[in-house]
Amino acid sequence: MTFVVVEGPEGAGKSTLVRWLGTTLRAEGRAVLTVREPGGTPIAEAARKLALKSRHDRAFGAELFLFLAARADLVERVIRPALDHGQVVIADRFGLSTIAYQVAGLDAGALGRGIGQWRHDGDPAVAHVDLNT
Repeated sequence: MTFVVVEGPEGAGKSTLVRWLGTTLRAEGRAVLTVREPGGTPIAEAARKLALKSRHDRAFGAELFLFLAARADLVERVIRPALDHGQVVIADRFGLSTIAYQVAGLDAGALGRGIGQWRHDGDPAVAHVDLNT
């Protein structure tokens, strides 16, 4: 099981790297699934739209919980099944982005430290690629 996460600021080339890596691994005959965060399921896409496109003011931490709900749905419905079937999963953002964007500046303590921790039976190999502009 391989789960690759590409993290970095806006404009760093995350999506380009995800597409390139997916194309390269597929050309080598590997089964690859690429996902973006938040997104990838109807619930996650709805949370993304609400969090990123809404002009409504949000309560303290509301955006964080929208992203966590989106991640929970993506992991359970898409990522975990793909890993269980031997696919390489490449994510455009994951836990570190949540900490950087939704937790930074909030006094979220233990919640913030636990956001990026996701375990799967069998502990997939997780590689974080951190891009800087």
